[in-house]
Amino acid sequence: MARSESQTEATIEVDWPIDRLLEHFNRQLRQQGWKLDSSAQGDVSASSTWMRSTDTDVSVIGVLSALHSGEDQFDLEFRISYFSP
Repeated sequence: MARSESQTEATIEVDWPIDRLLEHFNRQLRQQGWKLDSSAQGDVSASSTWMRSTDTDVSVIGVLSALHSGEDQFDLEFRISYFSP
């Protein structure tokens, strides 16, 4: 099985609690066809893991992570792993 990964990172400023921030991005992922596998949330961090299939038998797993890194500041990361037969 072959595997490859890709990721993107961003720091944003928004006056939201971490649960609202995670739900904002989770809603976008659902609208794009991703299926939620799991999620977790603490006081300063949150994450969700997503799955998606493609037409070419490639499985895709995405992990969204958010860290409350300062007043109204969040560090975000979305990491994607591709698995093919």
